[in-house]
Amino acid sequence: MSGCRRKSSWEAYRAFDQGMAEFNRYDYARADTSLREAWALDTTFVPALLYATFAAVNDGAGARGDSLLKQVLLRRSSLSSYHAALADYLSAYLTGDRSQALPKIVLAAQLAPSSRAGYNAAFVLLQLNRPREADSVLGSLNPDRGPMRDWPTFWSQRAYAAHLLGDHAREREYAQTMRARHPDQRVSWVIEARALAAMGREAALDSLLVAAATLDPDVYWSQGAMYVVAGEELAAHQRGDSTARFRQAVTWLEERLRNDSTNRAHQLWLAQAYVGLGDWKAAEHWLSIVDAKGPPRLYIRGQLAALAARRGDSTLAVKLLGPGPTAGHVDGEFLVYEARLAALRGDTEEAIAKLSTALRVGVTNFHWVQHAVRQDFASMAGDARYRRLMGLEGER
Repeated sequence: MSGCRRKSSWEAYRAFDQGMAEFNRYDYARADTSLREAWALDTTFVPALLYATFAAVNDGAGARGDSLLKQVLLRRSSLSSYHAALADYLSAYLTGDRSQALPKIVLAAQLAPSSRAGYNAAFVLLQLNRPREADSVLGSLNPDRGPMRDWPTFWSQRAYAAHLLGDHAREREYAQTMRARHPDQRVSWVIEARALAAMGREAALDSLLVAAATLDPDVYWSQGAMYVVAGEELAAHQRGDSTARFRQAVTWLEERLRNDSTNRAHQLWLAQAYVGLGDWKAAEHWLSIVDAKGPPRLYIRGQLAALAARRGDSTLAVKLLGPGPTAGHVDGEFLVYEARLAALRGDTEEAIAKLSTALRVGVTNFHWVQHAVRQDFASMAGDARYRRLMGLEGER
């Protein structure tokens, strides 16, 4: 009997190692499967179930993550202090309130300084628009040892913190380092394009775009995405000709869609390019095509709602945005859309209140969202409360 148990445990650890390797390659769906297999082989191996929860959440399978976490919490007493802190972090994180999740992951980082918990703490701090603290935490981690060594997003998170701090030279440096260490990470090209546009360095941007022309075009972080993001950043900083970049994006993306009319990523970026050009009708057309292909997504609903609000149809905007999160949960992304709709209809107090709550609970990918917030809040750009929330007090 004990021999069967040892064999079961050995097989469980082998499945666990495979799952963690898949997790580190961002293959979260396979990691979820492998880690749950490890748990099935040895049900005393609760950390395997905990990491399966992380994989499910990272894969966007929130309902499965909730279900797995319930199983973990039933066995919390068998976990080490570190793994118990991770479970508590996930429990708070899945309610949507990142401010409650932060102290849990900070505790985990203190219990295991060489773990990935410090990175996760910085990740949460960026969602709370606290880039200076995130930058400090990331700066304390060693990218050449331990879990950060083979973790490409260490560098993208460093770049996002630098971007929110307005340190675009350092943002570019991190993007270049990411590309040198992890050449397959296409987001590094988009990050560098954003940094160059923010600095108004259009000659260097052109050179980067020429180099990107040799890369695989049919990926999410494509050359077309580089054009769109560069256009948004040029517009935000009032540097160069943002309209030209959006038109380049339209030309590039429409050409790719003639080769493959079903490419969802290209359709999304094309809609965003038309938003940049102020062509609401064309943007709505492409967003509606994407929306028709799958279950309703908050990003699509929110974008369509914002476009309706920009046309002055506040009633339709609220209808398109639809219902908020389920009872017992909050969603900073949803609150940001509500704030944007309020700003567009001129309700300053509601806009500030919603934005304040959103940033208190945390907004996923806020570093990508903040340009749209600034665009829709343009009429209250001088409001001290808004500037404080967005971290713009020192900006000239």
